[in-house]
Amino acid sequence: MTEFLNQFSQFHFLRPDWFYLLPVVLLLVWLKRRAGANTQWHQVLPAHLAKTLLSTEQQKTKQNLWFVPLLWLIAVAALAGPTWEKIEKPVFQIKRASVIVMDMSMSMRATDVKPNRLSKAKFKAIDLAKAIPDGEIALVAYAGDAFTISPLTPDNKNVINLIPSLAPEIMPEPGSYPLLGLSKAAELLQQAGYVKGDIYWFTDGIEQDDIDGLTRQINQSAYRVHVMAFGSSEGAPIQLTDN
Repeated sequence: MTEFLNQFSQFHFLRPDWFYLLPVVLLLVWLKRRAGANTQWHQVLPAHLAKTLLSTEQQKTKQNLWFVPLLWLIAVAALAGPTWEKIEKPVFQIKRASVIVMDMSMSMRATDVKPNRLSKAKFKAIDLAKAIPDGEIALVAYAGDAFTISPLTPDNKNVINLIPSLAPEIMPEPGSYPLLGLSKAAELLQQAGYVKGDIYWFTDGIEQDDIDGLTRQINQSAYRVHVMAFGSSEGAPIQLTDN
């Protein structure tokens, strides 16, 4: 019984505007009655004879008129699209977009976070990408310049597979310029037509001189910026790949 009530509560019509045609049947019935009441026999026969002779014909006409609204109601209800299930449309899912921005400055190889900041950041970024199964996702990496590693795509596995290959050594320009990374992420969202979106920024810190520019960028942007920082105030040696 409970299952039936749950299904009944989901009953709805896909195209309810078709019910605006229901009043038309009333007009048709009225026109049919008017036409049947003023036949040529009524003009020829006296009133008392017409009432007796034509009463049977009028009763048949009235009986036939009941089928008109019934058939009309069935047709309109079918056109309205009755259904018991509600299926979420994909159009509402693709409006979500996220961009992961990875700091690839050489300081990300510092070892105050085990095994190092870079490895820890990549583990967290992969976990985040797995947690975003719907909508589009992109990957941006920056050092002295910013680069799109993966454009916006509905396939989060593409981003998951690319994150492990990131390293400071593959960046064409060394350094740390996060403003370029955030600007590149916002540009990807704007070009794809997203009014809202999320930017996830993985970094081990920023320079004092960059704070004002980053503050203006974040305040003026239509997109939310989430920051995950790695490292410690004490710092640690930067261990390169050759140890």
